[in-house]
Amino acid sequence: MTEAERLSIYYENETCAFLTRYTLWEWLRFSQTSESQHSCADGFLMHQVDRSLDAMFEVKCRDMSPDDFKYSFRSEWLVSYQKLEACRLITMRLKIPFIMALRILNGNLIFVQQVWDSSGNLNTGIRLAQTTTQKSVNGGIASRPNAYINMSESDVFAM
Repeated sequence: MTEAERLSIYYENETCAFLTRYTLWEWLRFSQTSESQHSCADGFLMHQVDRSLDAMFEVKCRDMSPDDFKYSFRSEWLVSYQKLEACRLITMRLKIPFIMALRILNGNLIFVQQVWDSSGNLNTGIRLAQTTTQKSVNGGIASRPNAYINMSESDVFAM
């Protein structure tokens, strides 16, 4: 595992811990997918009492300011369309929603948006485009269909 991957996982875990301790999600537990293998989402939100799955969950952290996110990136979060569609198919079969959280590190804000409901219906605006972007936290280049998720109507939490 690279240093960039370790740092990314650290921030993602810190974000999930905050959301499940200090927000209305205190009754949920984050159950992480394997860190050593690629998966389409970071994990699941599980009910603390009955252990039922409440949602599939993806969290990312970006080293930018809230103003950069709003003005330079139009409050949009770029995600590969392949990842988004894979998560939709899984959550439809499990009958749970797909929730994404984006932490803006320079401001310690967390934007939380339900993207798909449990029936696979879109709950937010997305814009699709074929773009060339960084492939992963380790760099590289990928030219692929991407989804730009509108996070302007998200729930926002300050850490």
